[in-house]
Formats: sequence, structure tokens, C-alpha cells
Amino acid sequence: MKKNLQNSRHMETILSLLIVGAGTVVLTVFFDVWFTINDDVMIRDILSGAYTGTPNAHCIQMLYPLGLLISSLYRLLPALNWYGLFMGFCHALCMFLILRRLLEQADGRKGKLLLAVLGILAFTAVLLGKVLYIQYTVTSAVLAGTAIFLFVTTSDRCSPAEFNRRNIISMILFILAFCMRTEMVLLLCPLVAAAGLYKWSMGAKSVGLKFFSVENYRKYLVTVLVVALGMGACYLIDTAAYSSDEWQEFRTFFDNRTELFDFLGRAPEYEGNEEFYDRIGLPEAEVELLVNYNFALDDEIDSDLLQTIIDYDLNERGVGYFRYNLSDGFAYYRWQMVHLIDRPWMVVIVAGYAFALAAGLLNGHLAILWQLLLLGGMRTVSWMYIFMRGRFFDRVNHSLYLCEILILMAMLLAELKQLYIVRKKQTAITTFTTFTVLVFSVVFGYYAVIGVQDALTEKTEMEAEYAAYYQPLQDYCAAHPDSYFLIDVYSYTTAYEPLFTACDSDYRNYDICGGWAAKSPLYQQKLAYAGIDELTEDLAGLDYVYFISKDSREIDWLAAYYAVKGYAVEVTAVDHIDVEEDAGYTVYAVSYAGG
Repeated sequence: MKKNLQNSRHMETILSLLIVGAGTVVLTVFFDVWFTINDDVMIRDILSGAYTGTPNAHCIQMLYPLGLLISSLYRLLPALNWYGLFMGFCHALCMFLILRRLLEQADGRKGKLLLAVLGILAFTAVLLGKVLYIQYTVTSAVLAGTAIFLFVTTSDRCSPAEFNRRNIISMILFILAFCMRTEMVLLLCPLVAAAGLYKWSMGAKSVGLKFFSVENYRKYLVTVLVVALGMGACYLIDTAAYSSDEWQEFRTFFDNRTELFDFLGRAPEYEGNEEFYDRIGLPEAEVELLVNYNFALDDEIDSDLLQTIIDYDLNERGVGYFRYNLSDGFAYYRWQMVHLIDRPWMVVIVAGYAFALAAGLLNGHLAILWQLLLLGGMRTVSWMYIFMRGRFFDRVNHSLYLCEILILMAMLLAELKQLYIVRKKQTAITTFTTFTVLVFSVVFGYYAVIGVQDALTEKTEMEAEYAAYYQPLQDYCAAHPDSYFLIDVYSYTTAYEPLFTACDSDYRNYDICGGWAAKSPLYQQKLAYAGIDELTEDLAGLDYVYFISKDSREIDWLAAYYAVKGYAVEVTAVDHIDVEEDAGYTVYAVSYAGG
């Protein structure tokens, strides 16, 4: 019997490895993996050394322990694309773990093969785009969702010590998700709490224990405590790593910049707010610099100034921490639910709630009613937060969907497993299970076809845009290694880039004139590496420093900014970067008038 069980586990592991391995080969042959926002490009550049010239663990967005791990790998073997490999490994690992756990729920080879096909369709429908077009926010949610999926589907028919041993991987994945994108994990916490309470209740019921019992404390609270301690330790290490005065000042600036530009939208225009800006001593040219996000040029734009602008903007709009009130948030939330936008996510979620409820009721598990209501309530908390804060983007929305889907699938599997344990293979139970698998196969199969089509379309569009806009600019800068280029932020905001680029760790002699790394100690290191001491003066004073802007963008603001600083400068077009089907970029030299 033990030998048969071991053989079964070997089969599940081998089949899962073969499927994930084959999928990796197919994706490598027919697709490319891309970064779709410049956040991941910047993180990669910092970790690899492409940003400052030396691999650095202070990548700002991720917690320091994870940054230290990846940057150390770059120091060890700089020729390998460690950030890309790590992200790909995380996705492959999660798919393998989910698939293997899925196969564990089936009896016999036919059942396992059927669930394997269902798993392939589900991954293609829901995860294909996230695996190919990477955003670290979504990867964090995949890790967290996988962790809670494994936790909920772990068998409770074992000792507390064995239960916690089986969940070591779950604990590691959740802590890793926290290190990768802390804000995303915190946003997921209401959902995770609901899933944890379901597991506690279901686990106690399945082994005939009361909800509040010593054995349950030892099982579930130990897992929670280990994860909390791990997260706390990583956070303390990160706090220590950023404890210098320079990093503390930058973090305050970073938070204020995020609030002003990401949550409030942008700084108020000068026109209509003249009295306020005159009162705080910010002339129109500097306001223009702030509005167009090129604030790295101006040392006077600091955290205190941003906080003053935030306070003014909040007061003018008549809002506080939340941009929208509760009524507006519920209106959008209701509209989202009724219209089932964001397919296939919402379709799968609705089906998940329906089938988990049906399975629980068939199981005589009436508590499933309040457990699903609790999960629905907790999802509402997370969604209302982002709606009211005005921060709903695909990378955030899809992350919430992914985690909720994994929780619902875990609950459904747990209920079906309990059905077979209690009622064995009764005809009604077998029929319901078959119907469940069939419905989800149809849903996932339909959206898998659409998912492949969308992925191919997005691949074509990104390749075209990268070749037309971003690659020519990168190639131009690389062809002039003795120069340094500042790029207008809105000329280079969303930089599509292949994950495995040839210059992954090669120093990049350009940077946008703003963004979330601007004014950080890393930014100062990058300028120092290029021989720049004071950006405003050296842009005009050094003959190898240039400014690049799209032809469609105005450039008059640059000379106006220097004028309010007391400098007369000439902004001269010295070169042009041609791009396909567009006017391209202009390279400007800034020099002191008469100099």
C-alpha cells in the first residue's frame, strides 16, 4: 500500500514536471517574455548593475533581502539574466506546485490525466499573459495565491507537526511574495484571512475537532506565526538597510511623490493656482517641470514641497486620504460586478462561488454559506480600497482576481475531497464532480483560445512598438558610450523591453529625468558614475551631457526653467533619432548663452 502511494506521488510529480517543462519549451519557441512597464526594467537595471555600474540590492520597490539575493547572483555570474530567470522560475514553480496538488486530488490515471488537461486549460486561460508579459506586482500575487492554495488543500488528517512540515513551501512562497511586492500582499490580506478561517473551520470539521482546540492552534496558528515572523524579519532587515539619513529622506520623498502622482494623478497646473504657487515660492517654470514629471532637474523639489502641494490639492478637491467617497466606490464596484468586466476573471470567479457553494451543501457543510459570504466581504474590502483610492490598474486588478480564483479553486477541491471521503463514490457525487470538471473545462477552454489569440496580438504589438520607439533610442545611447543622456519622462514612460536582453547587466548611459528612482542615493550614484555632480549646472556645463525628447513634445520649458534659476541657456538640436512611421526623438545640447 505504501509503495503504491509513493508510486502515485512520483507519477504526479513527474507528470507535473513534464507539463510545465513542455509548456516552457512551447512558450520559448513561439513567444518572447517581456517587461511591460518600466518598473520592472528599473528594478532589473538596479539589481544587475546596469543602472549604477555595480549590482545593488537597494532596488527600492522590493524588500532588501530579496534584492540582496538577486544582486549577489549578478555579482557572482553577471553574464546571466538573473532577474528574468528568477521571475520565470517563480511562475514555473507555482504552476508546478498547483498542478501537482491538483493531480493529488484524483484517483487513477484517467482522473489525473483529466485534471492535468483541466490545469493546462486553466493556466492558458488565466495565466498565459501574466507569464509572458511580466509585472512583478502580478508575480507577487501568483506567489501569494499559490501559497494559500497549497495551505487550504493540505490534508488535515495528520499531526500538527506533519501539517506544518507539509506547509513549509507555502510559508516560504508567502514570505517571498511579501518581499517582492509588500503592498500587493497587504492588499490581499483580507482575502487570505477569509481563506485561513475557512481552512481552520473545514479542517476542524474533517477530523472531528472543535474550532477552538489545542491541536488546531498548533496546526494553524503556528503557520500564521511563522509567516508573520518571517515577514517581520524581512521588513526589519529592509528597514535597517535603508536606515541612513539619505535613504530615509528619499523614502519620505518617494511616498509623497507616489501620493501626488500615482494617487492624486499629478501636480495641479500653475494656471488657476497662481496664488498658491506664488505663496510657496514656486514660479511657473518650476511648476511646469513638476507637472511634466522632469523634477529630477530641480533640487528645490523635495519631500516637504511635495507634502505642501499634496495638502493643498486635497483641500481644493475636498477629499482626504481617499479620492472617492464610499458611495462612489460602491457604484463602481456594483457596475464591475453586474457587467462582469475583466473576463475571464469574473466569469471564473462567479462559477467558483457557485460550485464551491453547491459542493459544500452536498457535503452537509452548511458553514460554507458564511465562509463564502466572508470571502465575498473580504474581496469587497480590498476592491473598495483601490476604488476609493483611485488606484485601479490591470496589474492590481488582475492580481486580486488571481488570488481569489486560487482560493475558490482550493475551497472547491477541499469540499470535493471531503465528499469522497464521507460519501465515497456515490453516483450523485460522481455525477456532480464530472459536471464540475466539464463546466470548468468548457470555460477555461473557451478563454484559453482567446488567451492565446490575445497573447499573440500583444506580442506583435509590443515587438512593433519596441522596434519602432524604444530600441532605436537605446541603440543610439549605446552607440555613444562617452555621452550621458537625460530623457524627458513622458517621452519614455512605458518602456516595453524583452526580458532576456543582451545588455542585461551592461551599464546604461541614460536615464529618465524623473521617475520613482529620481533623487535617490542610487540616482546620485548613477550621476557620479557619469561624472555629473549637480544635474542642472552640468547639463548645461558639460559637453557630453544631452537631453532627449520626442519631437511631439514641447521643449520651451527647459530654457524657461533655467531662466528662473538665473541662467541664460541655449537649447540646440544637435542630432535626431529616426523611428518607424513617426517623427522620432531629438537630441538637444544645453549650453550657457555666450559660453
